[in-house]
Amino acid sequence: MNKVSLILALVGTLLVGQLDANGANEGSQQRVLEKERAANERAYRENSAFSSEIHHGRWVVIAGGIVTASFERLETAISAANRLHPEALHRFVFRPGVDDADEHFVQSPWLNSDPNWIQLGRRFRADCPLTITPFEWRRGDQVHPTADGRGHVDIGAPSSPAATNVRAVCSNLFEQDITITEAIADARGLERFSVPGTAFMGSRDRIACSKVLCRVKLDDLGIDAVFTAFVIPQSFVEKVTPEPKTEIPKRSDETSRRDASRTPHTAPDDSTSELAIRLWTSRTPSTILGTDAPLPSDSTSWEKDPAGDSHDRPTRKAASDPPLSGSFAAHRLRQLF
Repeated sequence: MNKVSLILALVGTLLVGQLDANGANEGSQQRVLEKERAANERAYRENSAFSSEIHHGRWVVIAGGIVTASFERLETAISAANRLHPEALHRFVFRPGVDDADEHFVQSPWLNSDPNWIQLGRRFRADCPLTITPFEWRRGDQVHPTADGRGHVDIGAPSSPAATNVRAVCSNLFEQDITITEAIADARGLERFSVPGTAFMGSRDRIACSKVLCRVKLDDLGIDAVFTAFVIPQSFVEKVTPEPKTEIPKRSDETSRRDASRTPHTAPDDSTSELAIRLWTSRTPSTILGTDAPLPSDSTSWEKDPAGDSHDRPTRKAASDPPLSGSFAAHRLRQLF
C-alpha cells in the first residue's frame, strides 16, 4: 500500500469514528434529557399543590428535580436557573396556577392542506395588540406588510438574542398565543424553558402538544416579548403534507377566437323562470365572482376566511334555508354585472 492510500484509509477511519462518536453523543444527550424531564415532572407533581398556593402568579424554576424559590420577574428566575443549573438540558419555568393548566385548542385549517405551523392566536394579538388585514399587520402607526396573509417573525429562547426567522399566519380559530414545531423548539433549546401541563389539539383524535416559553420578535411592529408556545409534535408534522396545487391550463389563441365568436351571455329579467336562471348560471363563466371556483349553488354562500386569507371560500348554509326565487336570483345577477 502506498503512502497516499494509507493516508486516505486513516482519514476514512477517523471520519467514521467521529460519526459514530457524534451519534453516540446525541443518543447520550437524549437519554440525559429524558432523565432530567422525568425528575422535573416528578418534582412538579409532588409540589404542585404547594406551589399553586404559595407561589401563585410568581415565576418558579424546577431543574435537577428541585423546586427553586419564586421570583417576581421572569428575567430574574432565568438568571437564577442559569447560575444553579447551567448545564441542565430540561427545566420547567412557569407561574403556578397560571401557566401549568392543561389546555385544548382547535386544529385549524392552517394545519391541514396548506400547513402553516407558526400560528399567532387571538391572545397573542390582544396582548400586542395587532390589527390584521389580508395585506398587512398593523400595530398603531407601525406596519408589517403581508402580501399573501403571512408575516415573518423571529422565534428564540427567552434569554437569547439568537432566533429562527419563520413565516407565520394569524389565525382567528386559534385562541392562545402561538404554535411552533418540535424542530424549532429543538433548534433553539426551548426544552430548557418548558411549561408543565399539556395542550391537546383537536376534539376527537386529540394530539398532545408540549408547552414552552419562547421569545417572539417582529421588528417592524416593535414586538419583542415572551409568550407560551404550543409545540406540535414532529410525528404530526410529518403526517400532514400539503395538497399538490393543480395548474389551470392556459387558453390557446384558437380557443379565445372561437369563444369570442359566440353570442355573449345576457342576464335574465325578473320574469325568467327559476329553471332558466339555473341553466344560465351553469353556463356563465365563474370569473364573474372573481375566483376560479365554480359558481355556488342555492345551498352555498361565500364568506371571507376567518384566518384572514384574502381568498373567498364556499360555506354551506343551513338545509332549512329557502331556495333562491327567480326574482331574487335575477336581482343578484344584476348586482354582479
